[in-house]
Amino acid sequence: MKRTLAILLIAVLAAGSVFAAFSGEASLGFGGNLDNGNYGFIDSGAKVSVDVDLATADAEAIAEGDVYAGIKATFGLKLYTGEEKVAETDGDYPGSDTKWGVGFMSDIEEAYVAGQNWKVSILGLNDAPNYAKGFQTYTVEDGVDKWGFSRADFDENYNTELPFKKATGVQVTVYDYDFGVGLIGDYADEDTWKFDENISVAALFETPEYDINGLTFQLGTVYSYQTIEKFDSGAPVYAASKTNAWNVSGKVGFANDTLSASAATDVSLNFAGKDVSFDADVVANFVYDFVSVDAYYGTNPVVGKKPEAGEVDSYKKTRSEDMLSAQVGIDLNSFNVPVDLTIGVNDIIATQEIKASADLTFVEGLKLTVKGGYTIDADGRIGTDATATADGQKTIAKDDGRKYVGKWSAGADVEYDMDIMKITAGVSAEQRIEDGAKVKLGANAAVETSSLIPGATLKFAWADADDLLDMSADDTNYGKITASCKITF
Repeated sequence: MKRTLAILLIAVLAAGSVFAAFSGEASLGFGGNLDNGNYGFIDSGAKVSVDVDLATADAEAIAEGDVYAGIKATFGLKLYTGEEKVAETDGDYPGSDTKWGVGFMSDIEEAYVAGQNWKVSILGLNDAPNYAKGFQTYTVEDGVDKWGFSRADFDENYNTELPFKKATGVQVTVYDYDFGVGLIGDYADEDTWKFDENISVAALFETPEYDINGLTFQLGTVYSYQTIEKFDSGAPVYAASKTNAWNVSGKVGFANDTLSASAATDVSLNFAGKDVSFDADVVANFVYDFVSVDAYYGTNPVVGKKPEAGEVDSYKKTRSEDMLSAQVGIDLNSFNVPVDLTIGVNDIIATQEIKASADLTFVEGLKLTVKGGYTIDADGRIGTDATATADGQKTIAKDDGRKYVGKWSAGADVEYDMDIMKITAGVSAEQRIEDGAKVKLGANAAVETSSLIPGATLKFAWADADDLLDMSADDTNYGKITASCKITF
């Protein structure tokens, strides 16, 4: 086994010299956790990880002629070591508690037959058009990709998920117009065969974006009906739930030298239940000189995600029913005043969270952000009879007869970016408006530099001090202080 592994590693390194694509990072932090008493190299387990593409390659072939075929693929061999679990490929390296995984990944990115101004893809339909997304974002942390390897944190916009299930099929593009159709079905037992219980069908149409003297618009629509999800050795694999939905999307915009405005919507009619259900997103944006306005409405948008334990690319989702939000931005830099103001209200229908912030840059490299807010209903009108679905969506009791509790918040962040180092610090406070409520106080500070040691980032930080006055059992109190060295390649 050891000999086989050695031969494999030699082959991998040889391949890497041909098409090298190495990347990775390692960090080590020394300090003390003021909450649980841990001290020393407390971040060594969580921070030390290597994510290396041992070998990667792209392959593409395009034939010649008036009508030709083309295919494009990517390949990769990946090694992962670190504390985080690698779903479905994890193991223990002999003599170590470190988790590790090895995987070969390949993707066919394109496979088509094409000619002048047309193309037929045999890889199936595109995703449904999704033009309307909220200006608010949330961060997804500690996720894994479809291969089971850990992925960097990423941000997503608030967005109502509209039902569309793709079926195996083709997509045709003619002069940038997209037409797609997919179909799989089963009629093995004619005595019991029913058309609507043994089929998956999908259709897609999307126009290019038209531009008429600064006026732009685009339309798209999809329909899907699914009871069969796929075939396994010729036998149908039925979907967990039936899909029968029609989505329509559109966006329009206008821009010239002085202003720009845009609006977009995604609308879905779901016929799968006893009653037809309706979901939609609507966004609007307007910018004139130093003023900008953003607005968003979603019937059931996803406003948060947490990875499911042990699952690949699977998340528990938090939703907010009937989310309406708006904000106004005023950039006074147009008047040589280095202040950028933002005032808005999140979730106007439920929580009514009023927020305001100001970015001040009076000194080059020094940025001060002052922020504050007041939430009229901190609990979002969720009463004692509220329930939660499996994916985290809450059923809101619109009128439960109780008194709504407000909450105020305030904070400030400062960042000073010099040539040799960057210094950041922040403080935050919030309190519920009810008898006996304590002030929740948080703080952070850090200094980091990449100038002292080429290829390394040195950092001294105080972080995760979210609740200095010990108000909530769910939050960390005094955080941790660490000195760290991060090396990337």
